Amino acid sequence: MRLPVCVFDLESDMLCPNCQERLDRGEITDFDIEFCKWILEHSKEHPNLHDLNLVRALKLDDLLVLVVKKKSKELLEGEEELLDILKEKYGD
Repeated sequence: MRLPVCVFDLESDMLCPNCQERLDRGEITDFDIEFCKWILEHSKEHPNLHDLNLVRALKLDDLLVLVVKKKSKELLEGEEELLDILKEKYGD
């Protein structure tokens, strides 16, 4: 799984200097961090997510925008149950 935030940072709840710099420069946001924690947690129930390559996660009003690599788009489209959970939690 490739995420915009280090997995270690997500699990430890503390950003490494590199990720902290990226946050300070605006390359990642607090929502990226929140969403990455959520997706990492759900990857235990959805093993296909281990192949996910997430570039960014954006929340705009009731709209969730996931910027992923092409193969990850197909992977997510195949995870209907997860998409339903995403829609319930974050909107369309």
